[in-house]
Amino acid sequence: MSEKTFKPIRLDNKDAIIEALDAVNGRAIAFVATYRSLLDAAEWAERRLDDLGAVQADRIGAVAEFRPAGPTANAYKYGAKSTYVRFQRRSMGWYVIAITEAQVYPKNPKLLKLSVRPAARDAMAERYLRGFGVLAA
Repeated sequence: MSEKTFKPIRLDNKDAIIEALDAVNGRAIAFVATYRSLLDAAEWAERRLDDLGAVQADRIGAVAEFRPAGPTANAYKYGAKSTYVRFQRRSMGWYVIAITEAQVYPKNPKLLKLSVRPAARDAMAERYLRGFGVLAA
C-alpha cells in the first residue's frame, strides 16, 4: 500500500490536499476519495459531534476515518483501488493526517467512523444523560 506522508494539512488547503490525494490515487478515478468527498466526510463528523453535544474542548483530538464505497455491481471479481483518509479535529478545524491506498470489494459500504478521547466521551455522555432520572428497581 502506498501512503502519502506529510505534515497535517488543514482541510481548507485545497491545493495541498488534492496534491496528496493525487500522489496516492495515481490514475484511479473510481472508488477513490476526492476533495469534495473529504469535505463531506468532515462535515458529517462535525454534525455528529454537534448531535452528541460536544463542546469545543471535547472536539479537540477527535479522529474521523473515511473510505469511499466499493463497486455496486457484483461483476467486479477483485478488489478495486480506493483511498483511506484519517482526519483529526484540532482547535482550528479538521486536518488530514493520513492518506493511504486501500482496497474495496463489491458491495463494501462507505466507511465513516468517528472516535473521541475517553475523557471527551465521558463528558458528552454525562451531559447527554444529565436530564434523565433513574427508576427504582
